[in-house]
Amino acid sequence: MHVSSYQHMTDLVSRYLAPESALSVVDIGSYDVNGSYRTLFGNPLWSYVGVDLESGPGVDMVLSSPYTLPLASASVDLVISGQAFEHVENFWMSWLEMLRVLKP
Repeated sequence: MHVSSYQHMTDLVSRYLAPESALSVVDIGSYDVNGSYRTLFGNPLWSYVGVDLESGPGVDMVLSSPYTLPLASASVDLVISGQAFEHVENFWMSWLEMLRVLKP
């Protein structure tokens, strides 16, 4: 993970997320290579699920396709992805799937 990416996500969390509210977070591309966003979502009121295409550190759910999340529609409060899109050939399909699981 690039240091600047972690810094930007830290800024997002501190500016926009209410620590007193429950929150479900899904991190797309969570395989821990030189760091993870998981530490930013350690609030006991928050649930964090890291997803990636292969098992490894930081991964809670292994996907069979980058275009399908095995989650119910409108079931997640926040979807994050710091450094996965550059590895996904049809990134717009992943984006649409992220929007599907996001609560309105």
